[in-house]
Amino acid sequence: MEHFDKFISRANNFYLDEGIFKGNVDVYKHFFVELFNLNKSIQSHLDSSPDLCNDKVVSYVGAEVYKFIISHFKEFELFDKDSELFLSIAPSYEGWIVSELSKVIPNIKKISDSDAIRNYLRAELPKAVFSSCFFTALCVFINSRKKDNGRSTNEFLYDFSLMDYNIANLHKADDLLLSEANLLRKTRQKLTSSREVHIQRDEWSTISPDTEYEMSIAWNLKDLKPDLADTYKRIGNLYNHIHDLKKLDHSKDFRLETSDALKKTLSKIKKLKYDNFLELGRGILEQICDKEGKKFYVINLYRFEKKLNLFNITKEVKMLSKCNDKAAEEGILLMSSILSGITFPNLYIAFSHIKKPYDMFQCKKSLDTFRSIYVSSSLLILDEVVEKNRLGEGWYDFFCEGINEIANEVLYRPDEVDYSAEGRNQEAFERILSAPAYNWYSQNSIKGDDE
Repeated sequence: MEHFDKFISRANNFYLDEGIFKGNVDVYKHFFVELFNLNKSIQSHLDSSPDLCNDKVVSYVGAEVYKFIISHFKEFELFDKDSELFLSIAPSYEGWIVSELSKVIPNIKKISDSDAIRNYLRAELPKAVFSSCFFTALCVFINSRKKDNGRSTNEFLYDFSLMDYNIANLHKADDLLLSEANLLRKTRQKLTSSREVHIQRDEWSTISPDTEYEMSIAWNLKDLKPDLADTYKRIGNLYNHIHDLKKLDHSKDFRLETSDALKKTLSKIKKLKYDNFLELGRGILEQICDKEGKKFYVINLYRFEKKLNLFNITKEVKMLSKCNDKAAEEGILLMSSILSGITFPNLYIAFSHIKKPYDMFQCKKSLDTFRSIYVSSSLLILDEVVEKNRLGEGWYDFFCEGINEIANEVLYRPDEVDYSAEGRNQEAFERILSAPAYNWYSQNSIKGDDE
């Protein structure tokens, strides 16, 4: 048990929610014991293969963790390319959605035959799930490892503030610096608190290296022209009323509360203009691309897409605005609401082939759980790999390079974003943003009636 406890204690090397992690270990003790045994097997294999290059070491760890989790939990069987479940989940909407998507996504497979779609899913869905989870695990590793120091808010302001504190004599502006530092802390809190993994760093390393450029963009957004700054703010808190209600226990007034949350959300959506959304997205994306080829370019691109969902929304808006079939329109909106949290285009396309909306929803729900387990499991094993110096002193840069390389599989090229805005785009934009709210309301208002 001593070695097992040491393995589990590696979680303390990361900025994770220790209470949740310890609770998971207690509930799923058998799983973590088996994970501990997997780690011993992996480390033993690496001991016996000292000539493996870094790429193969990390790829081996990632693939072994993936196979292990699928074999341990039956609910993740669909993410195994050999699963028989592919016989029941395709084609999607009798093939119409593939036809609609092919109009706006050039690389999508134009296939309508059931067997062809099943074969496509069998090949592409597990690959898309693995690459997105592997990418996320590497990002979380370099962002949340405690041994990799960040910078304090004051140090960040010396480099990025428009007040030029780094110039001689301005160091005396203590009150102004303190005021900006407090505002910066609030900006970071708003930026990171709604993420699936909210990393609480100490004051002296509050801004990790991989978030510096992202923070500089968010920090300077306050200097944008009012319409764009307002759009950025509204996008960030668009579904806050719904998210706040999700955290509460159902009360006797729950149906009334869901109706109120829906009305407030729809009111916010009406105030957003598609033209401003496009201009804001283009402006931020151009700033990120200024750093293309740099160490954290892809991580910032990923976080940008998590925030604005620019790529998927522009595709959906174009698809909906060109659609003249009522049933197809409803299908697009339903698909949009189900897949609204999927950032990676390759995952989005693979999931869009799934036959029934319920199956699509369940697959996405399983993906969220699978990714969480995959990331935490990978952190524990990769931490020992790094500690034993299997990747050399330059492991951090190697991880960053690996993340940039995986981007071609999981993200997109900035020049693939369609900024055209004509016809029914404003109407389509509002309907796309409203779809998740209506879908949530339809589910929860029924619960309210049952109670």
